Amino acid sequence: MIEILNTATDEISFKQSPLAREDAETQRKIKNMVGKIRREGWPAVVEYSLEYDDVDPEPSPLAPSQLEESWEQLDSRARKALKKAKKRIGRYQKALLPSSRNFTELTGGLLGDIVRPLNRVGCYIPGGRVPMPSSVLMTAYIAEVAGVEEIIICSPPGEDGLPHPTIQAAAHLLEDVEVYGIGGVQAIAAMAYGAGELPGVDLVAGPGNNYVTLAKKEVYGDVDIDMLAGPSEIAIIAEQPAANPRFVAADLLSQAEHDPRARAYLFTPHLTLAEKVREEINKLSANHPHEDVMEKSLRDSALIVTSGIEEAISLSNQLAPEHLELHVIKPMALVDDCENAGAIFCGDWTPEAIGDYVAGPSHTLPTGGSARFFSPLSVYTFIRHQSLVALTEGDYREIAPATETLAELESLPAHKYSSAVRLE
Repeated sequence: MIEILNTATDEISFKQSPLAREDAETQRKIKNMVGKIRREGWPAVVEYSLEYDDVDPEPSPLAPSQLEESWEQLDSRARKALKKAKKRIGRYQKALLPSSRNFTELTGGLLGDIVRPLNRVGCYIPGGRVPMPSSVLMTAYIAEVAGVEEIIICSPPGEDGLPHPTIQAAAHLLEDVEVYGIGGVQAIAAMAYGAGELPGVDLVAGPGNNYVTLAKKEVYGDVDIDMLAGPSEIAIIAEQPAANPRFVAADLLSQAEHDPRARAYLFTPHLTLAEKVREEINKLSANHPHEDVMEKSLRDSALIVTSGIEEAISLSNQLAPEHLELHVIKPMALVDDCENAGAIFCGDWTPEAIGDYVAGPSHTLPTGGSARFFSPLSVYTFIRHQSLVALTEGDYREIAPATETLAELESLPAHKYSSAVRLE
């Protein structure tokens, strides 16, 4: 049963799962796996796929006809839902896209910022305990919107050696994508360094288990990554009479069912509300298909009674949750104060589950307190910026003396001469 704690009498500490940390032996094992795939390529991918998935992976990407067949076999309601999600995600992400821009400096030179998409990205799509076709749209499709021309998807294989059919079907909605039935550490390393027909990418994105996250951490620097994501989290700030206890309980459980290490927190000034929410949690979780997972998750979660909404916000900022819901009288009035959260959901009619699928922003969000410094995955993840400088002679003559003085200050005479030689 989930605990009710009170800040007036209890010490509050958050049991977050650390990001990309395991015992030294596990970290060493993953480092060795990544290194072997980097050196040996496809044979090492096959070796680890046989060991961990009992599958000899296909060296070629799935044929477009295979993806189309999986799409056609998908239930019509599911096809309609995926199309709606794609439409909403595309509209939101296109609105975020930045443009290159140039401007004239005061002394006449041209300065600019060039925005370019990455050339090739790899997206990991979970497909183990719970296949996630929505992640195809929330990662790979967003890369497509950003203008990335080459998109690779890796997802764990089933007994037939192929990714889950729903993941194949979702991939069919992309214009041009290569899909491989490879999972785990071997997928991350293969995308990072290339293996066989699978080309190396510039960035690896997408959620996964702790081993996938550790592998992403290992390849970072050789390629970019979106973030280090851990188990799911939700925090809800609620007050009476605005909050509906059943809504709050349902939303807490929506994240608790993800993973035994998922965390769910309620912050409220009202003890009676916390008690009602706990009653609803007990009712809704009884005989649930994921009851065992929820029970373990809720054991390390809490319903926390605060001295007021201000303290609730303070605790939430300390937690820096992946998802934050505001079930209060005026939710938009609190948004500016909620500085640390991956995504904020306002009011009774904005459950986090909507954000997981069709709201528009990506469901790939920072976890484990990393919302303090990581951002949600978006088109920004898949673009890069280049600085542009084009000086006129007049502009150069205006700023050269300062350049030479600073070069002297740093004892770099070649720098100074590079500027001064133009005035000889």
